[in-house]
Amino acid sequence: MRPQDDPTRQVWRTPAGPGGRRFRACEHGGVSATRLVTLDDAPILADLIRVSRDFLAPWEPVRNEGYFTVDGQRAVIRDALTQQVKSGPA
Repeated sequence: MRPQDDPTRQVWRTPAGPGGRRFRACEHGGVSATRLVTLDDAPILADLIRVSRDFLAPWEPVRNEGYFTVDGQRAVIRDALTQQVKSGPA
């Protein structure tokens, strides 16, 4: 089996973003877990959105430049958390 065909191998799917960060896509058959987003997630989300911006442009609404910043993502997260609190537990 070629290394790139090994489903357990961690591979880089995107070019390095700002500051040389890369986002790893791990393809494995393991268990996945999710957690509620926090304001501390804003920097990595802003990087991910900027890296994916051109690719996702055909499907995304037009957004102001502030959306793609850490502060913009903090505002998005804050709004989402506020909405989650208002809607109550799942």
